[in-house]
Amino acid sequence: MFGLSGKESYGLQILDRQIRIVKLGLSGRALKMKQNHAEPVPAGAIQSGRIVDEEAAAQAIGRAVETLGIAGAGVHLSVPTSSTLLRKSVFPVLKDKELRNMIDVELNSSEQMPFKDPVFDFFRLGIVKAEPADVKAKDGKTKNRPMEEVLVFASSAAVVESYVGVVQAAGLKPLSVELASLASLRLLLQYSGIVNKQLPDRFLVINADAAHLEFSIFSGGVPVFLHDVPDAGGAESYEESAVTELNRIMYYFTYSISPNQEPVQEIYWLGDNEESQQLTRRIKSVYDGPIRTIPLEGWFKEDNVSLQSFAVPIGLALKGA
Repeated sequence: MFGLSGKESYGLQILDRQIRIVKLGLSGRALKMKQNHAEPVPAGAIQSGRIVDEEAAAQAIGRAVETLGIAGAGVHLSVPTSSTLLRKSVFPVLKDKELRNMIDVELNSSEQMPFKDPVFDFFRLGIVKAEPADVKAKDGKTKNRPMEEVLVFASSAAVVESYVGVVQAAGLKPLSVELASLASLRLLLQYSGIVNKQLPDRFLVINADAAHLEFSIFSGGVPVFLHDVPDAGGAESYEESAVTELNRIMYYFTYSISPNQEPVQEIYWLGDNEESQQLTRRIKSVYDGPIRTIPLEGWFKEDNVSLQSFAVPIGLALKGA
């Protein structure tokens, strides 16, 4: 039902101030929260998503591993949006290996890349209405080949290697590395299936905690805009920053990204309840559509534990579902 390997799966989120990890499992056909833990990170060890002190970060993860008794476990982890580039490009229709090689050449030859030696993945968006490319066949003859639009996720290899390295040093085995936004999408898709309610075509996800805000806009089931805002410094400026950024992002999406200049239809809030109540009221001053949350405690039947801050690790642990 959920595709959990061995009926257990771990999700690990590394933030500037905190390590968050969950262990999910199956009980019959029901998804069960088996363990969850948040471990503080020493001040300054991770700054704006970059690991400055790898030893301190590894030790923080190691303390979580020891507390949970999960040494040697395989985990799905996330890397920060701040080190990731999202790009749409058009390529000839090719097999995966050939397309990957072409994307690699494009990324490494681009002068607009904010980092060197990117690691990337891609998602095919479909054939575009454009003139087919002229491609030379092996016999030297020219043949027409249709074009397709491809969504490319590129991250800094140095950042990814740093995250993988501290996780390994802490005694865990990284199974996959992905963005928090994609983990959030997996969580929303899983929950929408449970409540039998389809997600809208255009929606925005806000991943939030006391140290950062992450905005992700999805259209047609794929992310089309990602933006990360670091620590805003204080509750009032945090809320003000959220509202200002949201207003700017919504305008940009509607008039620069949305094909028919249609706004997002819903906002999904993933974050601590105590943070969300006041901020939700402020957001309604610039957005009059529905703002939804996922009742994670009810989903996992947890009466005494708040799971709202574990939304991303849960989405990571659902990898492959």
